[in-house]
Amino acid sequence: MRLRARILSGFAVLHLVVLGLLLAYVAVEIREGTDREGIARRSLQAGLVAVLEERLAAEGPDVATLLDWPHWGAFSDALLMERSSLGEDPEPLATTLLLSPVGRSMRGPGFDLDAVRSMIAEAVEEDRIVQTSSAFAVPVTAGGTAWGGGWFAYRGGGGMGVSVQQVAGITAAAVLLTMLAVGIGLNRWVLAPVEALSGGARRMARGDRRVQVEAIHGGHEMAQLVDTFNEMSTEVETYHQDLEAQVAEATRQAVQGARLAATGTLAAGVAHEINNPLSGLMNAARALRKADLDPEREATYHRLLETGLERIGTTVGALLRLAPRDVGEPEAVVLAPVLADVATLVAHRAGGAGVQVDVSGVAGDAACLGDPVAVRQVLLNLLLNAVDAARAQVAVDAAADGGRLVVRVGDDGPGMDEEAAHRAFELFFTTKDPGQGTGIGLALVHRLVTDMGGEVTLGASSLGGLEVTLRLIVAEPPAA
Repeated sequence: MRLRARILSGFAVLHLVVLGLLLAYVAVEIREGTDREGIARRSLQAGLVAVLEERLAAEGPDVATLLDWPHWGAFSDALLMERSSLGEDPEPLATTLLLSPVGRSMRGPGFDLDAVRSMIAEAVEEDRIVQTSSAFAVPVTAGGTAWGGGWFAYRGGGGMGVSVQQVAGITAAAVLLTMLAVGIGLNRWVLAPVEALSGGARRMARGDRRVQVEAIHGGHEMAQLVDTFNEMSTEVETYHQDLEAQVAEATRQAVQGARLAATGTLAAGVAHEINNPLSGLMNAARALRKADLDPEREATYHRLLETGLERIGTTVGALLRLAPRDVGEPEAVVLAPVLADVATLVAHRAGGAGVQVDVSGVAGDAACLGDPVAVRQVLLNLLLNAVDAARAQVAVDAAADGGRLVVRVGDDGPGMDEEAAHRAFELFFTTKDPGQGTGIGLALVHRLVTDMGGEVTLGASSLGGLEVTLRLIVAEPPAA
């Protein structure tokens, strides 16, 4: 159950309990009040009958004498009638005493004399008190002889029951209105803001750092809480933007560092690839200075010069093609010549480690969609890692699989355990000995491949070591 439903339902139950207790209290008061009123009325009736019998026996039906009784204030109207006024053919009202404080002429049009006479007649005939909620009639004797009867209306007219019912109704209405008013206020100033804050917090947890909760006016604590949340959201967004800028700059520097590291790693191999033909070129050049050199040997030295220069040109070209440049629109990149350049650059390092690099599994027309420099950087990092890990062999193959070009780089090294594989793409994580690895290579591979719309996964190689699998967007090779 949501917080709003819990609070409002609990609040309603509390008020209903209070209302029930109040109504129970009022019911008890009704019963006790009715009992008290009944006792008081019976006492009043007994006293009144005693006074009437006493005064009528002593003085006769004299109004002044009767009104001398001190408790007439309990009644609003009264009538005394002799028996002769109660028959089927009653005598004139001259035999009736009208004891109303306001007088007969001031009675309202709703006063029913016949009903009063009937009520008195019933009391006299049955010799008992006849009463309603607002009046009663009693038989009256004088000197032991039935004189007639009297009718008396209580002051207030309705007795206690009506007023108690009104109080109960007002109490119930007050409780319900209070419950409604407090519920509306609680919902507006507490529950609605809390729900808005909860929703904003969930959106922020899902990554929406620009979330803002509608402000509440009034300056109270809940309004301050909403304002504080909005300020926090703004600060988090600002901090996140600053952090993204710092991460972007750090990533750029890391990428540049990885390229520099790769260049430093290849420096010895490049120097070897250039130095070897260069020595032969210098010897051929010295030999060509001799004037008595026969034509056949001269032709041989010229071929040596051409071969050496081509080898140097191939090495330098591979380096130039690996050099950073501005990234343009993705284009079709044929893997075979790229791998040939990369293999040339790692040849010295592989040869020094006794590792054979086999790229024959890549078809000549295998091509992917991407940035040529990024593809070269990815393959260079993977081959360098594979050569460092391999015992004797590294193999590269590529094949189209639907709309993807699947490239696999495997080695026969020790492989990678599950924990290391899980962290392999983290920046600066490396399994190499201190000083031997930067922890940038695979992280850079992952970023570059992802930017080209591809995927990178790690697994076991058929050679026994680690296999890195690239799933790149396949492309048609450019026309020759």
